[in-house]
Amino acid sequence: MARRSFIGICGLACILLTNCATTTDPLLEDGNTSRAIFDITPKQVSFDTIPEPEYHHPSKDAKDLKLEFISPHQSLFSKLLMFDPDYIGIKYDYFIQFNRWWWSLRSTYLKLNSPSFDCDNHAFLYKSLLTSAVIKAPQSKQILVGVIVVSQKTEALGIPSRPEIKHALCIVYTSKGWFVMEPQTNKFTPLKEYPNTIYRYIF
Repeated sequence: MARRSFIGICGLACILLTNCATTTDPLLEDGNTSRAIFDITPKQVSFDTIPEPEYHHPSKDAKDLKLEFISPHQSLFSKLLMFDPDYIGIKYDYFIQFNRWWWSLRSTYLKLNSPSFDCDNHAFLYKSLLTSAVIKAPQSKQILVGVIVVSQKTEALGIPSRPEIKHALCIVYTSKGWFVMEPQTNKFTPLKEYPNTIYRYIF
């Protein structure tokens, strides 16, 4: 089953990308603290070109995540869903490097948002590709990236306010702490500065 899933991911990511969009600055900051990462050189991108991970220690286990995200009166399974017992963070510089690779992929093949490939599809694809990078640098623990579900009451990371719906995006643990990452816009911000309420964490 795991092998079949991996092959599926490889099949999606191995399509060669050419003529990627370019920008004058690979790291743009807006008036807040959110950041946008863009690819700056036209090049081919495939699964083989996923950057090799640089890990950040110490690792975190299920107990650590429960302490960080679950208040005493909340039910563990109502807010936090974990599929692995141990996780490892990544270096902040690698987070930037991977996001450049992701944007090369996304900007060519995922230009059109539709109900068939919207926020949750972007979020789970980003999570799957980032965790698959361990193949480049074998590691017994899963990379600490998750999908989060929020109520989009406030415009954030390039996504307009739509309080009537739930929205999915990603959360990543790095050497500079937790960041909320929006795969549809490639913008991110420190978790403590993200304005919308998070209802569910899926690791």
